[in-house]
Amino acid sequence: MANKPVLIVRSITNAMRGQKLLENQGVTAYIVRNSDVSGRYGCGFGIKIDAPVDRAVDILADEGIRVVEVIGG
Repeated sequence: MANKPVLIVRSITNAMRGQKLLENQGVTAYIVRNSDVSGRYGCGFGIKIDAPVDRAVDILADEGIRVVEVIGG
């Protein structure tokens, strides 16, 4: 999944919840450490996706998971 967007979230809990929510909606999603893609948010986590960013962000927002940054894509 090279060059796929990564949605940065604040915690591993949100990353795990987000991955499950996205996969339940048919979006392929992988958890990555923020330090692997950006150092801006310290030890945060991201969700690498294979879907349109807007759709994925909307799915997460509907369940109260805030995306703090989108990297790549």
